[in-house]
Amino acid sequence: MAKVFKAKSRRGSAEHQARIPVELSIDTLDYHGIGVCLSTVPITLVSGGLPNERLLVSLHKSGTKVQTARIKQIIEASEQRQAAFCQHYDQCGGCSMQHLSQAQGISQKTQALKAHLAHKLALSEDTWQPSIESPPQYRRKVRLSVDARNPKQVKIGYRVVNSNTVVDISACAILTLPLQKAIFSILPHIKLLPSVRNIGHLVFFESIDGVSMAVHCSKKLRDNDASSLAALAKQLQIDLRVLHKQEDKTCEASKPLRVKGYQEQNLQQSLQVGMSDFVQINEAVNQQMLVRAIAWLSPTKQDIVYDFFAGAGNFSLAMAARAAQVYAYEVSDNMVKRCQENAQFNGLGKVSATKADLDAENELSTVSLQKDALVVLDPARSGAKRLSEKLAKSSVRKVLYVSCNPSTFVRDLGIMRETFRVEKICTLDMFPFTEHMEVMALLVRKK
Repeated sequence: MAKVFKAKSRRGSAEHQARIPVELSIDTLDYHGIGVCLSTVPITLVSGGLPNERLLVSLHKSGTKVQTARIKQIIEASEQRQAAFCQHYDQCGGCSMQHLSQAQGISQKTQALKAHLAHKLALSEDTWQPSIESPPQYRRKVRLSVDARNPKQVKIGYRVVNSNTVVDISACAILTLPLQKAIFSILPHIKLLPSVRNIGHLVFFESIDGVSMAVHCSKKLRDNDASSLAALAKQLQIDLRVLHKQEDKTCEASKPLRVKGYQEQNLQQSLQVGMSDFVQINEAVNQQMLVRAIAWLSPTKQDIVYDFFAGAGNFSLAMAARAAQVYAYEVSDNMVKRCQENAQFNGLGKVSATKADLDAENELSTVSLQKDALVVLDPARSGAKRLSEKLAKSSVRKVLYVSCNPSTFVRDLGIMRETFRVEKICTLDMFPFTEHMEVMALLVRKK
């Protein structure tokens, strides 16, 4: 019987190559803090790699321009490499840059973004202002997943990166100290509840009023479990909210929490938010951001301010303390209501909140921009492409753009570059020890 030769498929060959360790050197970091090797074709991104390190890696994903790899062995470590301070770092998906100091993390990500913007937008070095730094215990709100499939080994914690696997945590040093104390006092009790399998996840939030905990259940807890949990929460001074999947969540909205808004010597604003509302999780950086935003935009009693993607009114209230009028736009009915209520709560009648989908051309067309107005926009990761196009054709005087995604930020600034010049820009270390970084820029109309 004749034997017919069959060549191995390209896919099989590629998979075989991916299993072969490759030695390479890291040249720099990108603005996500990921190591970059420029000498390979295509270039290789290595999460956890640092400049001047020699690594043994295995290829993970390959593309025409970029391939990614995972570290198998550090052959020669950088002098900047440090031991992670968290015992769960190697498994947990919460942090990705504990191998580098906090100061070096924001510094190197900022330098990478500077180089990127210089290349893409010809942005000069003198426009850059100092980064807004963060305390190490910064996170005031956190969601923890519950895996109770094995009642003898209940896991509560963060998920592994790109996985549904829950890492059972016994500490988390990036949380604010009140959150740390509350969470690790009550988690052991929750694990022992007979109906713990009914719990999907937990949300903890530190506000002006203290620590609150929302227990999100797929089914109701047993009566004894609910009462014992309530008793312990009361003892630990934790505001407990138990939410059931099949029930209306309006009970959550009836118990808003207070968080600090814009603060200055004779002005202490506060915002009321719900447990599920978006709020900046880093209070210290948020406060510095608001102060710098006011200083850069410099609103006066003659100015009209537009706050796009306004949320609960974080920027709207700060601007309303100085401006003649603030028009806030937000896509969520709940957040529009929250923004308006927060303005009233702070005695600010100069805020008008309106619902609008700023990504929808028909709704954006109804927004009329006054000449020489000031604009604040703080969009989601998808950015504000349509709004940027509208602003580029407008006669507004200044635009303050806050972004959580440098990629869409660069795209949108490119759209507005013919109309505005970037006068000031800085990074914000909103999420230390992670790949994330926020950026804020002041755009001024060209003469």
